[in-house]
Amino acid sequence: MTDRLSSGEVTITLGGRERVLRPTLDAARKINSKFGGFTQVYQQFVQQDFAALTYVLAAGLNAKRLQETIDEIEPQVFAGGLFTGYGEAAIKFLRNLTAGGRDADAAAETDAPDDGDADPE
Repeated sequence: MTDRLSSGEVTITLGGRERVLRPTLDAARKINSKFGGFTQVYQQFVQQDFAALTYVLAAGLNAKRLQETIDEIEPQVFAGGLFTGYGEAAIKFLRNLTAGGRDADAAAETDAPDDGDADPE
């Protein structure tokens, strides 16, 4: 079992309280199905699509109650600054989904190829 720091969870402050985006298989499936792949989600983010942002955040918060979660968080995401407030966290969450639910940055460090230079210490 992985700890929270390496699990790929992303914490955001939404509506004045901390919430956790969980990179689950269910969230990945719903996002993939909705947008036709992760590349298309990133394209929507480049266009600063509010609906795409709230969908991704809602999928991370509660993929099982997706539409209710979207309805609940839309005003909070708007008040929190849309992409200015949540874009970075949403992108980190998407990256963690594509890393199989793990922290993508930590996974990249452990998956880095050995360059063959052993430290002579």
